[in-house]
Order: sequence, then C-alpha cells, then structure tokens
Amino acid sequence: MDEAAIETLAYYTAIFWLGGFAVGLITKLIQPQGH
Repeated sequence: MDEAAIETLAYYTAIFWLGGFAVGLITKLIQPQGH
C-alpha cells in the first residue's frame, strides 16, 4: 500500500468510528431509560 492509500483508509476509519460514536451517544440521549 502506498502512503495515499494508508491516509485514505485512516480517514474513512476515523469517520466510521466517530459516526458510530455519535449514533450511540444520540441514542443514549434520546432513550435515557435504556440500558
């Protein structure tokens, strides 16, 4: 893999991780009576 491919992979991994974190946080805020 070249440097550009590694940077692109890291970029999308960060977006995916932050997106999942945001969804989980919003879900907790909307449903505080959950787990």
